[in-house]
Amino acid sequence: MLRTLGLRPAGALLLLLTLLPLCASSPSTAFTNNWAVLVCTSRFWFNYRHMANTLAMYRTVKRLGIPDSQIILMLADDAACNPRNPFAGTVYSNADRKTDLYGDRIEVDYKGEEVKVETFLRLLSGRLPDSTPASKRLMTDSRSNIFVYLTGHGGDEFLKFQDNEEISAFDIADAFGGMWAKKRYNEILFMVDTCQANTLYSKFYSPNILAMGSSEKDENSYSHHADNDIGVAVTDRYTHHVLTFLETINKTSRVTLQNLVDTFSFEIIHSTPGVRKDLFHRPLDEALLTDFFGGVSEVELVDDQSAAGDAASAVDARPLPPGAPSTELFEWCRRIPALRARPTLINEESAREIVRKWGVHEMQDVTVVDSYAGAGGLTRAYLELPNVKRVIVLEEAIRYMECFDSLLEKYGDRIKIVRTDPFQWEAYTAVSKQGLLDDIPTVPFEQPNPRLFFSCQLPNNNHGSQLFYQLILALNGQMWYWTKGRFEMGFLGPAALWDKVMARAGDEGYHKMAVTVRALVEMDRTELSGDLEPPELHFHRHANDKSNMTPVKVTARKKPLVENFDALDYVARSMFAARSQPWPKAVGMVAPGAQNLVKTLEKTGKMPPKTDIVTKLTMDHWILIADVFENWAFRPVTLFDELSFDGQ
Repeated sequence: MLRTLGLRPAGALLLLLTLLPLCASSPSTAFTNNWAVLVCTSRFWFNYRHMANTLAMYRTVKRLGIPDSQIILMLADDAACNPRNPFAGTVYSNADRKTDLYGDRIEVDYKGEEVKVETFLRLLSGRLPDSTPASKRLMTDSRSNIFVYLTGHGGDEFLKFQDNEEISAFDIADAFGGMWAKKRYNEILFMVDTCQANTLYSKFYSPNILAMGSSEKDENSYSHHADNDIGVAVTDRYTHHVLTFLETINKTSRVTLQNLVDTFSFEIIHSTPGVRKDLFHRPLDEALLTDFFGGVSEVELVDDQSAAGDAASAVDARPLPPGAPSTELFEWCRRIPALRARPTLINEESAREIVRKWGVHEMQDVTVVDSYAGAGGLTRAYLELPNVKRVIVLEEAIRYMECFDSLLEKYGDRIKIVRTDPFQWEAYTAVSKQGLLDDIPTVPFEQPNPRLFFSCQLPNNNHGSQLFYQLILALNGQMWYWTKGRFEMGFLGPAALWDKVMARAGDEGYHKMAVTVRALVEMDRTELSGDLEPPELHFHRHANDKSNMTPVKVTARKKPLVENFDALDYVARSMFAARSQPWPKAVGMVAPGAQNLVKTLEKTGKMPPKTDIVTKLTMDHWILIADVFENWAFRPVTLFDELSFDGQ
C-alpha cells in the first residue's frame, strides 16, 4: 500500500511550481536519449554484493545499448583489489564465476570518497563544479529517459552512503522535483534494492516517475547466494531476479515493464517488492523495458502485431540442424536464444525413451515434479502417459513459458506451472504450500512410493551440482519430499558430474561426493539407443556449451550404509582435503587426537596397507572409518558449521 504524501513546506512549494505547466499539457512519451545512473552506496569487503549488484546492472545496460558516455557509475571500488579477494582484480555476482563484472572495459565515474550524498545530488541537479569533465556529468534534457539504480544499506526513508552519511526520501524527491522544473528528464525509472526500500520513494511528487523497490517498511531485503571461495554473499535477491529477467531480452525486445512487474513475488524475493506508478502517465504494459534499459537508435516503425511478442520473437529464426525433426519444440526453440549452462531436451522421441527407461509408465496415478523443465521436452513425455495424474513444472525462464501454452490448453489441470527459481529451496516448499502434493499418500520408508516421481534437468555449472547434492543430502533425516516416503528420481545432467558422483576408489576424480552420495542412494546410468548424440538433434543449448548431457536414475536406499551419516560426511570431508596423503596421516588430521583411531582401525584387519592414499579407500573402508569415529569418546560434538548470508 502507498502511504499518503507528506511534504515539507519547501517540497510543497516546489510541487506547486512544477505542476502549473503540467496542468495544461499531456505527458510526452517521446524520448531521444537514455541515461543510467548506477550507485553502490556501500563500502567494505562484507558489502561485496552491493558492488556486484551495481556492476551487473552496468553490464546489462551496456549490453542493451546505453553507451558508457551516458552511464554514470558510482561505487567505492574497494572489492576487486581487496587483499581478501581470492580472485584479484575481479568481481562476480554468481558462484559459478563465469562472468567477470570488473574486466577491462569498466568506466567508474565516481569512486571511493567521491561517492557521497552531495555528489549524487549535484549530479542530478547539474550543479557540479566548472572543472567537472563532461564524462562525469548527467547531460540530460527534456527528451531524456533516465534509469536511476541505488543499492546499499537503508532504513525507513533513508539510505546510507559509505556508512558515513544518509540521504533521505525527501532529498531524492526534491532532487527529482528540481530536475523536472529545469527540464532535465522526460521520464525516470527509479529502482532501489535495500532494506525498507519502498519508503525511499514515498515522498516523490514529480510527474513521469516510475519507482520500484525491493522491500516494504519494516522489511529486510536479502542476499541471494554466497560464493564459498570468495567468502561473502555475491548478489541480492531482488537485483538478481531483475537481472535474470533482463538477460532474456535484447535491444529490439518488445517486453514491457508490466511483464517485469508480473514476475515479482514474495516467494522469490523474500520481501515485498513495491511499484509506485501513480506519477507515471503511461500504462506499464505499453512501456518497454528498453525505454529505460536500452539505447536509442534509428528504427523502422512496424505494425503493432508484427512487432508484438517478447525477446524470443525478436531473434531471427535459425535454420533447423540437418536431420532435426520439424516438431513444435524444435520450431519454437530455433527462434529463441538458449540460456547459458541450461541445455534443455527438446527431442520428444528421446524424452519418451528416457521417461520409459526411468519406469514412470509403470507407476500408479503418479505426480511428477519436473524441475528445471526448460522448454518442456520431458514434460510432454510425462503428460502423454495415462498413468500420470499431474506434472508440476518448476521453471523461471520467461523465454520458455510460451512452450507450455499448448500443454495448458490440451491437458488443463494435469499440468501446474510454478514460476520460480528451482535452485532455491523455497521453490520446492512453494509446491507443498500450494497443496500440490496433498493427495500423495505417505508410505513407510522401507517401501517405494509409486505415487511420486521427481526429475530435474540440471544446469551444467556449480548450481547444478550443488542442487543435486542438496536434494540427495535431504535423505539424511528424511527431509524435503522424502517425508512422503522413498520415491524415485531421474536426472538429466552433465556426464562429468556423474563421473565424479559415481567414481570408485582409484578412479580419477574420486571425490568426497562419491562417498557420501553412495551411502544414501543407488545410481544407474540410463542406457539409450542413441546416447543423445549429436547434441544439436536433442537439446536447445548455448552455442558455447560443449557439455555431454546424460540421464541417470536415482533410487534411495532403504537405510543409509552407515549408522551416523553426519560422521561419514565429516571424516570424508576432512580426509579428502588430504587426498594425496596416506590414509593414516589423513585420519590424524580429522580432529585433535584422532591419530589414536589408526590403531583401532588397524586392529580390525579390514584396512588397506598404511601406504595407500586416501583416494584408494573403498566404500567399505569409509564405512569402517565413520563407525570407529562415531564411537570415539573424544569425537567432536559439532560436525558441521552453517554460515548464513541472509539480510542486508
